[in-house]
Amino acid sequence: MFYLLFLFFAQCFTGQDFHHGLNLSFVIKSPLSIKIHLYIKGLFIMSIFNIRSFWSNLSALVVLFVGMSCQQALAHAHLKDQTPAENTTVEAAPQAITLSFSERIELGFSKVKLIGPEKKEIKTGKLALDPATKTKLILPVEDKLAAGEYRVDWSVLSVDGHKTKGVYNFTVK
Repeated sequence: MFYLLFLFFAQCFTGQDFHHGLNLSFVIKSPLSIKIHLYIKGLFIMSIFNIRSFWSNLSALVVLFVGMSCQQALAHAHLKDQTPAENTTVEAAPQAITLSFSERIELGFSKVKLIGPEKKEIKTGKLALDPATKTKLILPVEDKLAAGEYRVDWSVLSVDGHKTKGVYNFTVK
């Protein structure tokens, strides 16, 4: 069965018909006029040229597919690290919230909010981007944080145009 698929792809990529072993041959025409030959006898008779052509075309397609898949997988900025860390209890209230991402961030299209224990938004300074890495957002905290659980809501736009968002909590003791 594998070899029948091999012949089909070999013919599609090379454009040549393989007429070896004509004892039992079926020709099926598709709407695109692609001929599919299924051979029962003499399947292993192919020239080296046709095999090389098939494998080089198949290799090119695999490289193209893998390359396109990687681009898409790496296209989003994911949160890698944060300070204060997610679900931790800190002794002293933080002076700033720091979010580190896997990709460079567009500061103008990024937002970070700090929500306090009473579901009120905490007053913060202007959101800044670490100029050294361009992957780290820094949100200065202007209000003194009382004891309780806090929520950080964030949404960012990576430089390639993909938006991601998330939420995490931390507690001040």
